[in-house]
Amino acid sequence: MDFARRTIHVPRVKTDAAERSIPMVPRLYEVLLEHRVEFAYGPNEPVFATRLGTRNTPDNVRARIVAPIHVQANELLEAARLAPIAQLTPHTLRRTFASILAELGVPPRRAMYLLGHRDPKFTMRVYQQVLTWAEAPRTNSRTPSAARVRRRSWCSRDGSFED
Repeated sequence: MDFARRTIHVPRVKTDAAERSIPMVPRLYEVLLEHRVEFAYGPNEPVFATRLGTRNTPDNVRARIVAPIHVQANELLEAARLAPIAQLTPHTLRRTFASILAELGVPPRRAMYLLGHRDPKFTMRVYQQVLTWAEAPRTNSRTPSAARVRRRSWCSRDGSFED
């Protein structure tokens, strides 16, 4: 992590595209800064280490990080009388990140970099799924949904937007 630049370096895992620097949103920066104060770690040590100071395994991440978040999220959803999240995995979180990028209108080339994809077609398939879902007609028009946005395209002829 580079706190001065507010970025997280992701090392090469599967492909060269996997190696990248991801910008931290302000709230993440604050949380990670607090974490650094609470848990001193060196530049080449894991940020979220095990009790023995080693890197977490994928099973540890699922059991110790994702599972408790899943329980807490479902408790909040139940309190709001909303449907629970059936399954939550690190891949689910990655797809959610891709969906948020698409909803925010992040250009596909930038999303491809942030997600560590090397194939723009793959990124576009993910984006198309999100945009298709967002544009799908609602089954109950009285139910508000912040996630369902209507896409508008720029009409260059007269400078207006068209639905």
